[in-house]
Amino acid sequence: MLSIRRWLLAATLLLAMPAFAHEDTPFRLERDGALTGFPEEFGPASLRVGFKASDASYDAPNVASVVLRIRDREVRLPSCLTGLLRSSDISQVRVAGSWYHEEMEGLPYYVNISFDDGPLPSTYWVSGYELLFDMRTARLLQMQVRIARDPRTVQLLPLDIAALCRGDTLPEPVQAGTPRP
Repeated sequence: MLSIRRWLLAATLLLAMPAFAHEDTPFRLERDGALTGFPEEFGPASLRVGFKASDASYDAPNVASVVLRIRDREVRLPSCLTGLLRSSDISQVRVAGSWYHEEMEGLPYYVNISFDDGPLPSTYWVSGYELLFDMRTARLLQMQVRIARDPRTVQLLPLDIAALCRGDTLPEPVQAGTPRP
């Protein structure tokens, strides 16, 4: 079994280094939450993001809820994670995935959800958060903070989800439609 450090290194390299010629496939997030372009063999999939009141600010958390559904599995992020997200509307949320790389232990086929801290400037990078989910199970694999250092440089730092959510229930996928406590 791969150690967490090796897995994080593999995931960070895969997501952050274009030199490997791997590029995630973007999915279109429809108004109803459907993810257009999601591979049929794993889907359908949807993402529902709830935002706080209209007095949103980029200096404060703005996301009230995040629910990812893949086929019959659904995962709802707890407030210990949504409380970090500063996106103020759906245009600041991007979804992509990979199901064509060599799947290995520690790096399954995945869905990457990006929450930007504000509108994308004319440059490529903006700070925010990246959440990596297993495409088969909807399980949250990793969360990273994305720090835009300048227009061409970004730093991705993994977050310790267990430490962030101490006292909260960690996000685990359940059968869609299952009542929540």
